[in-house]
Amino acid sequence: MRAHLVVLVSFGLTACGPLGGPKDGESIGRVGDELTPEDEAQGKATIAELSGTATDTFGAAPASGAPCVAHVDAANDDAANLTKYWTYRTRLRNEFVKVSAGDEPGTNLPAGNRQGGTLAWGDTTIVHAQYLGMLATELALLEGRQPELAKTTALELYYALRALDRLDRVAESHFRSDRTTAAGDLNGFFIRDDVPGDFLDRFPMQGATGIASEITTPFPDATKPEYHATEMSQDQVWHLTVGLALVKKLGDYTVNANGTNVNLRAYAKEITDRILRYMRNHDRWRTQNPIFDRDVLRGAEMDARRVFSYGFAEAGDWILGQDTPFDRSYGELHDFASRFAKPIFKLASVVESDNYHQRALATVGDINYATGFFDFGNTLWKLEHEMLSRKLFRYEHFPLIFVQLHGGQTRIDPTIYGGLLNAAPASGPFNHGEEARSCAWSSVSRLVWPESNASDEAWQQGDYDGLDYLLLHNLYQLTYSDQAKLDGLYR
Repeated sequence: MRAHLVVLVSFGLTACGPLGGPKDGESIGRVGDELTPEDEAQGKATIAELSGTATDTFGAAPASGAPCVAHVDAANDDAANLTKYWTYRTRLRNEFVKVSAGDEPGTNLPAGNRQGGTLAWGDTTIVHAQYLGMLATELALLEGRQPELAKTTALELYYALRALDRLDRVAESHFRSDRTTAAGDLNGFFIRDDVPGDFLDRFPMQGATGIASEITTPFPDATKPEYHATEMSQDQVWHLTVGLALVKKLGDYTVNANGTNVNLRAYAKEITDRILRYMRNHDRWRTQNPIFDRDVLRGAEMDARRVFSYGFAEAGDWILGQDTPFDRSYGELHDFASRFAKPIFKLASVVESDNYHQRALATVGDINYATGFFDFGNTLWKLEHEMLSRKLFRYEHFPLIFVQLHGGQTRIDPTIYGGLLNAAPASGPFNHGEEARSCAWSSVSRLVWPESNASDEAWQQGDYDGLDYLLLHNLYQLTYSDQAKLDGLYR
């Protein structure tokens, strides 16, 4: 039986600050597929050191009552965390997203946070990617155990996919002078949200008195009055690719929508194909606005062509089922530019401290990228290694997502995730300033923006939608629990 990697206790926080431990890029284990006795000893030493450092703060609460991260070796309290999961789900639907069969503007798109009474939609398609992943994993846990709940989740997932189509279908209209739509607008170019200023008049949300969105305040705001929305960008796409991949893998479920049967897996593949073909076919992977025939204002850097085109094509071809020889390099989405970018993509983490983009696309496409100039592990080992050896940019969900997409078994000890799930506050994540924040869960998403955790910047504070907890909880259960345990929890 494989030993588990238990080194990730440096993953935790004290009252709200990072503990010591390995620095970004510092290796803590031998490169390879198995642990050595030296690795085990290093893991035990790290646990002892950090447990001693954090004895008085792990599991404790500051004076404000805000919960902090659980003790490093805490086992996952499955029943309590599942109860907390459904509390978060109810909160999400009541306070952060309007689920609607009508597909009205702004519906079926979760807000990331609420500041006072203002619901904020920003980088919404990144948030939406987590929403897709959460719904796909929830469906996998409920299907065959709670058929009626599974049906409800499947419909919510269908509405979420259809919201992406809506953002695509109306995108060009926000840049035309007459604001009209036209045939052919459903083409892969999308905007980040379409939440109108009067949204709450039509759809009151608990605790909300106002909204901020990329329709009400488009980037770059008043400096370019012809922009009535914020365009897509590279980062929105690599995040969406991960969410769509989970739907492709776990969403083989057909819903009946207005008398039409729709298979969720096929729908996710259709959306992926359309978005990535749009990027490939417009100046070879540069992200462009078709109305103005120029690069989008954010996220059209040459990196897309020079580096990430290979990752986009590999990940997209995996979603589309294009498993060809030579690591899918002759699949439908590849072109000369993407094939040429292969070695550059694989070296991205060697030169960049935050390589979320690389890990996201490598996770989906099973791309064995380089974490150093002399490494020999497979893709899963690389994802585990980076999670364990980085102090900030851990992105702990990627090893679990990889296992769900491609199979295998992670060596990361489940109690590490258990302690983190235990630490999430019962009523939802928040950051109200230094004296009132939920520590390990105190940003819009610890999975995407860990650098914003426990931020002192007012614009990053508020009450958060909790999608990071919901997704990580489901990935944990799908990865570590056997069928008998899942049946006991979910039936």
